[in-house]
Amino acid sequence: MVSRGTLKFLESGKDEIRFIWDRNEGKLWLDLNRNGDLSDDPSGMFASPLTRRSGDSRNHAEFKAIPVTYNLPEGRAKGLMDLTLMAYGEQINTTVNWRSCWLGKARFQGRDWQVGILPRLGPNQGSRVMQDLLLRPWERQAEPFLVGEGSAETMVFPENVFLGQEGYRLTRKFESQDGAIQASLVARSFFDGTCGGGLDRPAHPAFDHRAARSGAHRRAG
Repeated sequence: MVSRGTLKFLESGKDEIRFIWDRNEGKLWLDLNRNGDLSDDPSGMFASPLTRRSGDSRNHAEFKAIPVTYNLPEGRAKGLMDLTLMAYGEQINTTVNWRSCWLGKARFQGRDWQVGILPRLGPNQGSRVMQDLLLRPWERQAEPFLVGEGSAETMVFPENVFLGQEGYRLTRKFESQDGAIQASLVARSFFDGTCGGGLDRPAHPAFDHRAARSGAHRRAG
């Protein structure tokens, strides 16, 4: 039993990945190089353990740590995702958990903070890659975190943020260096425009950082 579909990361259609899912064998082929040929990419085949779920393992599969790229104005960014496929009749529903972002250390008011810039990809995001902000005390940097509603540590990336009694205007920037997209962030005081903190060095992409973000992409197979 074989199902076909497309993962759409942006509405523009520039970041689509076609796939073939062999539901009997628990195997997935992805067109990672986006040339329309799913047979010429040796790194595009993934296997999922066949497990019982909802009475039929052929209707559900999970694939871990899939490397992908996507467009930013500054170039191609690398990411890592977990992909879940679920079949409902002729329709294939997919859930993507992103496992990559930009992470770094910043200092505000004499205290170290973990700062993360997380991509928000999905067919409901229009043609732009949106971002969320992770901001929490540095001593918690090894803990997992959630992205989305109910999270106290992440938010849609704001232009302004308050820490204690201080207000800051945030500026982020992406640059392509040595084939990778790096991120930087500067926080300037509301009151006098002076630099009040920011990443201590450009942040490189971080993979498998234990963040959990879901985005559903649907297409009839």
